[in-house]
Amino acid sequence: MWQARRCAEDNLAELLFAHLPAPAGALNVSAWFLEGMRCWSGARRDAAGGNWAGIVGAQYADGRVKREIVVHLRNADALTPQQARELAAALIAAADEADEMAGHDGVTVP
Repeated sequence: MWQARRCAEDNLAELLFAHLPAPAGALNVSAWFLEGMRCWSGARRDAAGGNWAGIVGAQYADGRVKREIVVHLRNADALTPQQARELAAALIAAADEADEMAGHDGVTVP
């Protein structure tokens, strides 16, 4: 019974918030939660050593979009100087893109 209720809630959430487009730059967008929020992810920038920086966030029912930068370090103990430079460049590029895409959303979260 709880599964049927959850499916009904999911369907209702999709109907309630269907008018909101995906955030600018979003590549993967989750389904809406009935509470009025969905998660999304955007571009990922690879760096040396299997490290990367990416853009993720949340979108809310009132149209606000929150953007954050996530970092994946394959080996969290240490980076070579070259790996550090490439990761720094990936972080800057991700931050620049997040700022640029925020300009295409209606309302953003600081």
